[in-house]
Amino acid sequence: MNLISRVTLAALASILTACGGGGGDNNGASAGIGLPSCLSAEEIALVGQINATRTGGGKAALPVDTRLVQTSRKNAEQYIATGGNLATSFLFDRGYGETGFTGTSGSDFTSASEFWTAFLADANANPTLPSGKIKTDLTSDTPTAPIHLGIGEVVQTNGKHTFSFILGDTAGAAVNGTCTP
Repeated sequence: MNLISRVTLAALASILTACGGGGGDNNGASAGIGLPSCLSAEEIALVGQINATRTGGGKAALPVDTRLVQTSRKNAEQYIATGGNLATSFLFDRGYGETGFTGTSGSDFTSASEFWTAFLADANANPTLPSGKIKTDLTSDTPTAPIHLGIGEVVQTNGKHTFSFILGDTAGAAVNGTCTP
C-alpha cells in the first residue's frame, strides 16, 4: 500500500454538506447535514470519518461542496496516472476559487476506512509534516478555518481504491451540483 502522498495547497476546509439528500447518520456523516446524491458509498463513508474527526475535536461538521468533489475526483485520477507523484498542485479549475486549500490523496486502499486510518496514523506520527498539519487544521481551524469539503474516489483496475480529499475556505454556501469532473 502506498502511504498517503501529501499535497498542501494552503489551509484547510470542508466536509459534510448542505447539498441535497442526506439526513440519518449517512454512515457517520453527521445527522441533519445533507449529502450530494452523486457521492459513492465510499465517499459518504469518508465524509463521515473526516467529520467525526472534526467534531471529535469540538468543531462543527463541514458541508460537502460538489465543486471540490469534482476537483478531488480529478486529483484521485491524477494520483493514479502519475503513480502517486502529485508534485503539481491540485487542480482547482471547477469554479471554487483558490484561497487557502489543503488536501491529500492515497492509493491501494480497500475502503475509505482503511484510507482514513492510514492518514490519521501518519498524521499522529508526523505532526509537523503535511499530514499532521492537515489534521491540525481540520480539528483546530488554525491557521485557516475550513468551510467546505470535497472527497473523491476512483476504483483502480485492481479493484482497490484511490481517495482524495480537499478542505476549502472560499466563503459562501456549499454548491450542490454534479460530482462529475
